[in-house]
Amino acid sequence: MALRIFLLVSGASVFGAVLWLVMRWPTGSIGHVAGAAMIVSGAFAAAGPLSRAAGPMRAAVAALGVCLIGAVAEIAGLYWGFFGAYAYTDFWQPSVYLPGGLVFPLLLPVAWFVILAACYSYARQRLGSPAAVFAGALVATLTDLVAEAVLTGPVGFWVWLEPAPLLGAPIWNPVGWFVTALLGCSWVALITGARNPIGNEPVWMLSGALIGTAVIGATHSELRGLWSLVLLVPLLAWRARSLSPVRDEGTV
Repeated sequence: MALRIFLLVSGASVFGAVLWLVMRWPTGSIGHVAGAAMIVSGAFAAAGPLSRAAGPMRAAVAALGVCLIGAVAEIAGLYWGFFGAYAYTDFWQPSVYLPGGLVFPLLLPVAWFVILAACYSYARQRLGSPAAVFAGALVATLTDLVAEAVLTGPVGFWVWLEPAPLLGAPIWNPVGWFVTALLGCSWVALITGARNPIGNEPVWMLSGALIGTAVIGATHSELRGLWSLVLLVPLLAWRARSLSPVRDEGTV
C-alpha cells in the first residue's frame, strides 16, 4: 500500500509540475504538500522490505539511525562545506532556520532514509552484505548526481554557492554523498543483520525517481536530467537474486 501511495503521489507531483509549467499557474502551497506526502509515503515504502526481513522494530531503528546520519551530514554540509558550499531555499517546506539564518528542511533527514534504504535494499537483493553496502552507497550517489541539475534548477530546493561543473554539482559533492551513503547503508546492514530485504519496492522507487527526474528536466529545459535515464537502464537490467531472507554471509 505504501509503495502504491508513493508512486501515485510521485506521479501526480510530476504531472502537476508539467501542468503548472504549461498553464503558468502559481504553485501555492500544493507543491509543499505533495513533496511532504512523497517523502513520508516513501519512508514507509522504503522501510517495507527491511521490516519484512528483520522485523518492524529493527526497521524503525535503522530508519532513525539513517535520519540522524543524514541530519549530521547536512549540518556539516551547510556550515563546513562537506558536500560543497550550498544553501537550501524556501521552496522545500516545512523548514526551520538554523543559527546564521540557514534554511533546514524538516523532512530532509527522512529523505536521506528513503534514498539510502531503497538503494541498500536494491543492492542487497543482488549482492552479499559487504558488497551491497558499497554498491548501495554508489547507487545512491549516482542517483543524486543525475538529479542535481533538476533539483537545483527547475525544482529549486537548494543553490550552489560555488562552481558546479559535474552535472550541476561541485566536484566534491559526490565524495560527501558517497561517505554519507556508506555510513547510512552500513548502519542499515548492521541493524537488520544484513538480511535480504523482501519486496519489489526498491526497484520501483528508484525507477520512479529517475523517470520523474527525466520528465521534469525535459519539460523544464534542463536536459541534464536525462542522464537519469542512462542510469535507469543498468538498474533495470540488473536482476535480483532468489534468496531467503536470512543472512547471506559474503556471497556475491
